[in-house]
Amino acid sequence: MTSEEIDKLLNALHEAETGTIILEPQSAFNGGIVGYDGTRLIYEYFATITSMLSEYGEEGALDWFSYNTLRSLPYMGDSAPIVWDSQEQEVMYPEEEEIEIECYLGLQNSLQQIQYKENGEEDGDLK
Repeated sequence: MTSEEIDKLLNALHEAETGTIILEPQSAFNGGIVGYDGTRLIYEYFATITSMLSEYGEEGALDWFSYNTLRSLPYMGDSAPIVWDSQEQEVMYPEEEEIEIECYLGLQNSLQQIQYKENGEEDGDLK
């Protein structure tokens, strides 16, 4: 997603008052956002590391994300973001869930999930 699309998604989440967890600092993490599943943001692992490089450097970004971020996700509860490895085509977090990531990627699918949630619907017809 482009930075404009990410901003549009985050604004829509804020306006809908979804309570979605957004990783901080947003200046470092937002570049890794690739979608929204109706309750959680989806961060792509390598895009997130790349986004963090300007603030943390290469070694710092890998260490910070691996040690601090991934290890903190279980403490965020059911609203914890999803971390997806697009190269391996697997979800890194939450490990125990099988998630059809592709149907939630991109701005249009993400905004559609917000609309479904506002209307009290589940996943709509994406699956």
